[in-house]
Amino acid sequence: MKTTIAKSAALSIAAVGSLLVVPAAVHASQASAAAVPVSCAGMVNPVNATGTATAKSAAMPNGQTLELRYGRVGSTQYAWSRILNSRNGDRLWIDISGTGGSSWTQCDLRTLNSARNYGNALKTSSSSQVCMRAGARPAGASSSYLTDWWC
Repeated sequence: MKTTIAKSAALSIAAVGSLLVVPAAVHASQASAAAVPVSCAGMVNPVNATGTATAKSAAMPNGQTLELRYGRVGSTQYAWSRILNSRNGDRLWIDISGTGGSSWTQCDLRTLNSARNYGNALKTSSSSQVCMRAGARPAGASSSYLTDWWC
């Protein structure tokens, strides 16, 4: 009888332990919100954006900085990628997620030249499931860099 009780107690503790661990591993917004459809459609050149600011940044080699920028084009908020101190041949893109960062779609992959150090812009969203991040690969490098997510 003691063995049965001990095994039952151990199973109960294990079951309770897993109940305590599983919810901690699931992000609250992912558990309660459904995925939001996202795409690269409707991108615009943010050259005339107003109220611009940097949401996230990441250091790169050679004194370069990768930035995820945002601002308004007309009355709509957009986000885009930019490399400070860019060089010809640097590659740049923006990623968008409609799943709170659990999957990503790459948009606007481009090779930079001296005329432009930024990419086209995506509309932002008020949904906590829609996140963006900037990505880059310096000219001649095999490593890529990403900013943190911005949701």
